[in-house]
Amino acid sequence: MSELQLIIKILGEIDHRLGGVENGLRGVDKRLNGIDHRLNGIDERFDRVDERLDRIEAKVDKTDAKLSIVHEQVVRNSEAIEQCVTKSHLKNIVNLLN
Repeated sequence: MSELQLIIKILGEIDHRLGGVENGLRGVDKRLNGIDHRLNGIDERFDRVDERLDRIEAKVDKTDAKLSIVHEQVVRNSEAIEQCVTKSHLKNIVNLLN
């Protein structure tokens, strides 16, 4: 076999192997595109969950504010009742309940 024939044979083998590599890279590219698509779906779901959490946090904050107002009213009402009711009033209430 001459040097030229050997070089042609080697180049043919290199070409064949590069074709295999190219096919492999196409497969990798397809898999990467699939992964990218799934990651986009996960990102979208995460965004929706994040929005829901924001709404829940806003509701919790609103409920906390209402609870604080109610607590303040209970404290004020308790203080007002304590000022209005004397021990004799309590004795009369207890006697009425018995």
